[in-house]
Amino acid sequence: GELAERCYVDAFRIDADDALAAKGLKAKDYELVFNYGPLPAQDKQASREALKALGGGFLARNDLAKELETWPDAWGLSTRHYRFVTNSEHALVFRFAQACEDLHAAWEQLLDGTKLKVRKLKEPLVVYFFDSTVSYQAILRARGIDPPSHEDALGFYWGETKDGYFFYEPGFYGEDATLLFETFYHEGTHQLCDLRLKAARGGDDARFPLGWLVEGLATYMEGLEIDARGGKRTYRLGAAIDDDLEGGLDGAKAGELQSLEAFLHCDGEAFDANELGYQHGALLSHFLLHAEKGKYRAAFFQLVEGAYEKGGLGKSAFEQFKWDAAQMQREFDAYASGLRAALPARAYPKRDAHAPAGDDKK
Repeated sequence: GELAERCYVDAFRIDADDALAAKGLKAKDYELVFNYGPLPAQDKQASREALKALGGGFLARNDLAKELETWPDAWGLSTRHYRFVTNSEHALVFRFAQACEDLHAAWEQLLDGTKLKVRKLKEPLVVYFFDSTVSYQAILRARGIDPPSHEDALGFYWGETKDGYFFYEPGFYGEDATLLFETFYHEGTHQLCDLRLKAARGGDDARFPLGWLVEGLATYMEGLEIDARGGKRTYRLGAAIDDDLEGGLDGAKAGELQSLEAFLHCDGEAFDANELGYQHGALLSHFLLHAEKGKYRAAFFQLVEGAYEKGGLGKSAFEQFKWDAAQMQREFDAYASGLRAALPARAYPKRDAHAPAGDDKK
């Protein structure tokens, strides 16, 4: 009866290896998630539909052996391209897992028709998502990883492990997950480029470095928008002004951005020292991809290839593509001055006034 069912639910939540509880709940058609518990009845069908759409399933004990050594409440799921491990609540996890697949699809769409060589994944991309800053900091340190302070970054991709690490903090994200997913789109782009571009990332030994480009592309990808009407998901990039693009536009209007001649070939150190580097990179990426019906689009992907092959170019982009620096600067300035009127602004949720000030998603 109902009492036995409640007992089975409690028993399975306490001990995911309780075979009797699992058998009783399966007989009642519960959806059982290892190390998380049975999903509420009202969420059962929705979770099954979500997993079908994502092309995956829940992870079992053996799948999580590595994580369980230091993360006792970890559970997870697989999707077409990702292995997603978490200790957060299931509704947000399904949304985040969908965001992972959305980024993957949008990234492939962006590169479709370019000459960039893309390799197939041998292993799924790995994303860790923690339910709080406390578990994020504690568990990563237990795993030998020293994460940035949550006041400085809302998540990160670490090239040594090739994994992405993120956390949920209501004070940062307000009433929805807009900033959480922006953070992932940025860091997830680094992960995709590192693991799917055939050119191995080189050093900074090129004569003409492109210190802005890797971060500029990732910041541009934060603007991803998804239309899910009619059961079909379509992807738009560069169709709205997000916070970083707005910062670039403000900088351009105030005359605070470096000249293109200086910025285009800045090295990594100069980029890191540039307070508007990310915003300028987002705006420059937008310009190269969208200005004058894609006039510079092919060149942009050649710059991406150069950045990932050897950290830059063998000769100046102005020389390689026969660009006139003064003319290009005029085009860039005109593009920036008209973009705010041409695109809508992205709406952001209200944030807790008492939350930490960590707005930097990088």
